[in-house]
Amino acid sequence: MIDPNRGTGRTTRSLKRVPDGGYFILRSMRMADYCRGILFHLGRDPKSVQFVPLTRSEISLRGRSEAFEVDHHCYDPPHSRVEMQSIDWLHAFDEGRTS
Repeated sequence: MIDPNRGTGRTTRSLKRVPDGGYFILRSMRMADYCRGILFHLGRDPKSVQFVPLTRSEISLRGRSEAFEVDHHCYDPPHSRVEMQSIDWLHAFDEGRTS
C-alpha cells in the first residue's frame, strides 16, 4: 500500500522545529543525508542539527534537555523489539521534559 501522506512535507516541518544544536531522531541513519539536504534547502547549516538513530536515542538524549524532534518514519511499522523500546522511552522522555 502506498502511503497517501508521502511527499506532504512532514519531515521538512519537523526539521523546521529543531533549533540549532537540537536533535533529530531518525528511524535509520540512511535518512541523514536526505535530511541534511532539506536543511540546506531551508538555508540552514546541515551540521546545525545532530541526527540520531532511533535505537540510539536513549543513549544520546539521556541527561540532556535540548530540543529534539522525531521523524514520522520512526512510527511506521514494522518495528523490532529494540525500536519499540526506543519509541516507548522517547514518549516517556518527552512527557518528562514537558511536565
